[in-house]
Amino acid sequence: MYAKESDLQVQVCNLLDLILPDNSVYHHSPNESQSNKPQFYKKLKRMGFKPGWCDLEIITPGKPAIFIELKRPGNYATITQKEVHTLLKSAGALVFICKSLKDVYEALKSVLDLKRNAMVTAMLMHEETMLNDLFQMRKNKKQKDVSWYHNNSRKRDRKKKELSLS
Repeated sequence: MYAKESDLQVQVCNLLDLILPDNSVYHHSPNESQSNKPQFYKKLKRMGFKPGWCDLEIITPGKPAIFIELKRPGNYATITQKEVHTLLKSAGALVFICKSLKDVYEALKSVLDLKRNAMVTAMLMHEETMLNDLFQMRKNKKQKDVSWYHNNSRKRDRKKKELSLS
């Protein structure tokens, strides 16, 4: 559905712009490095970089801090991320692992009074339609693959019979 986790994150940020209560703020701390050089990583650590930190932080007046870890379907939090989630929870924060816009919306709806916006319904319906279409495409491909396998198996069986009769 989303080619990259960053594609999902862009859509989540669009959603947050529409639904977060007044005076709320969200932030992304870039954890994905463009450089694999050890000296760059060491510099980031000295500057406060925390491996496993969540993708988004949400601060809303009068509520605990909310952290959202975004994952593409089929991907899971790493051990380091789980350790950070435990630490954040023990500090009183709320942590959610979300794999879709709907997951983010439902998680936030459970703890915040979200703004109503017609565009949000359209965004959620669009994502659901994309998911359904992807599921159908995969289902069709599997059926096609199974059909191809059975057709080729029959051809192989016929060839074996022909060869054994010769």
